[in-house]
Amino acid sequence: MSAGADLRAPDRQDRGADPQEAGTGDATPRTGDRVTRRAGGVRRGAQTVDGAWLARLGFLMAAAAAFSHRPWQPGRDFDRTEDLLHSVAATTMGIAFAAGVVATAVLAARRGRRRARVLDAVALAASVVLPLGMSALPEADGVLQRLMFAVAYVWYGREALVLRRTPDEVGTRRPG
Repeated sequence: MSAGADLRAPDRQDRGADPQEAGTGDATPRTGDRVTRRAGGVRRGAQTVDGAWLARLGFLMAAAAAFSHRPWQPGRDFDRTEDLLHSVAATTMGIAFAAGVVATAVLAARRGRRRARVLDAVALAASVVLPLGMSALPEADGVLQRLMFAVAYVWYGREALVLRRTPDEVGTRRPG
């Protein structure tokens, strides 16, 4: 065995079935697929419209967190490239969230599932109105940003509860 062979990940069949098992190097893809499968409501995971938007949202949330934005205190030094990348990721994340809310509502309607449309409308309104408010009222942008995330987390929490109670496409209950 060469020295470089020790650095390679073991073959998939050598890995344990538990994604949390140490040394598998595979926890994120399996766990992430399980989340997108549940969010998508069908077995194909991120290939569904709503599952794909959820996957994009998660990626963009991580990207927005990875790049710093301009400081709130005027006159402080900052990296303009990082600020731009943060803004692009955050804006795209907002679009992905809004598109995901719409896609989830459309797919639920096609499947004949009842929905709390008021929360969908609040989530959509928050994804448009609050970022505009952050631009118009820079002194309140921190509060508005937290309100925007609170609305998004409430919407996702409601979706998680609905998905736990809804049979999947093959007619079995989700593990609870």
